[in-house]
Amino acid sequence: MQRGRFYLAYSSLKVPERTLGHRTQIVIEGPRRSGNTFAVAAFELAQPNPVVVAHHRHAGVHVVGGVRRGLPALVLVREPQDAVLSYVLYERGRITVRQALRAYARFYEDVLPYLDGVVVATFESVTSDFGQVVRAVNDRFGTDFALFEHSAENVERCFARIEDEHRRRFGRVCEERIARPSAQRAASAAALHERFRSEPPALRTRADELHAFFSSLDETVAVAA
Repeated sequence: MQRGRFYLAYSSLKVPERTLGHRTQIVIEGPRRSGNTFAVAAFELAQPNPVVVAHHRHAGVHVVGGVRRGLPALVLVREPQDAVLSYVLYERGRITVRQALRAYARFYEDVLPYLDGVVVATFESVTSDFGQVVRAVNDRFGTDFALFEHSAENVERCFARIEDEHRRRFGRVCEERIARPSAQRAASAAALHERFRSEPPALRTRADELHAFFSSLDETVAVAA
């Protein structure tokens, strides 16, 4: 995939600390606003020693690169309307709903041929019991990453870490951009629902189909049982 090679080369120059490299131990990726920040924060907080994580490039080719190297890869999936509208709000008018929808679909379409090399977790699994998600990764790849104890205290630690990083980046808390629950963002997203529903049916249907298919691959239910 030539596009993937060019993307990884560019990303390595722009954000080498987040991009797949020779020291990477796991890839955690999903489309924007799919639980990426919480997943990475929870994963890193649980580890007794630093683990090099490739994350937050929001590109399926990033996952593909990890799979081709034989690395553990965790793919996150969220319902398209929620992910897309949250992304549009984050970008503050710099992208359209249609552009965000296309990016959402392209992510999963790039990953489709490489499903044998990934673990999939839904947004709901990530935000309700991330420890089981890590267990599924360990079971699939034979790794021994420490499990996140999904307690109220640890979730608050994650949110505090996310907020601290957000303040460092933006200078203040911006409710429509911060990667934690926000009543203000939820209200703003609700106001955009009609715009989402006005997008071409074929594009929305494709996003829904990809969401349903990838959600069906979530292994954490079987692990918990």
